[in-house]
Amino acid sequence: MQMMKYGYMELRMIIQWAKKVPGFKTVNMVDQMNLLKACFMDLNVLRVSYRSLDLAGTNQIRFGQDLVLNIDDASMLGWSMELLTYTVEYINQLQSLQIDSVEFAVISALVLTYPDAKGIEDNKAVTELQSKILECLRYHITTSYPSQTKRYIKILQRLPILREISAKAKESFLRMNMDGMLQMDKLAGEMLDYDEQR
Repeated sequence: MQMMKYGYMELRMIIQWAKKVPGFKTVNMVDQMNLLKACFMDLNVLRVSYRSLDLAGTNQIRFGQDLVLNIDDASMLGWSMELLTYTVEYINQLQSLQIDSVEFAVISALVLTYPDAKGIEDNKAVTELQSKILECLRYHITTSYPSQTKRYIKILQRLPILREISAKAKESFLRMNMDGMLQMDKLAGEMLDYDEQR
């Protein structure tokens, strides 16, 4: 399935990107892996949504650079309509805020540094790193959008919604794998802790 090829490429790109996030390598290796496991679906949904901003209001999603599907076609491939509808709504929300590329990058780093992720050994180090990233977001917004006093809060309010959508994406991914509709590779299985869920 072409969509899964893009999904696996996305996963590997996320891992390579995480290594370049300032401060991430200062976190111990165990915590780095646990942070990636906790957030990789969140980042996947965020990246797909940001990539689809120009499709806001069309009920279409850009799953890859040259793979755009409307939600009906994506549903026929096995993805739940609930997940697709939530994703389209999230795309519309991001578009309404006119998220810029800097904000997207900083939000991605925020999602990566989730201090309550399962298995974190040094919560203090992760929390301190996330605090620095939050300060970067605040600085960018106050200097680039000085008149939008509620922009910082509005952007942060989109993060809990992102986690809800990514949970639905994970459920859909696992269901499709169990139904034999897709073949999960080893790396994706590790990220989803798939062995523990069978």
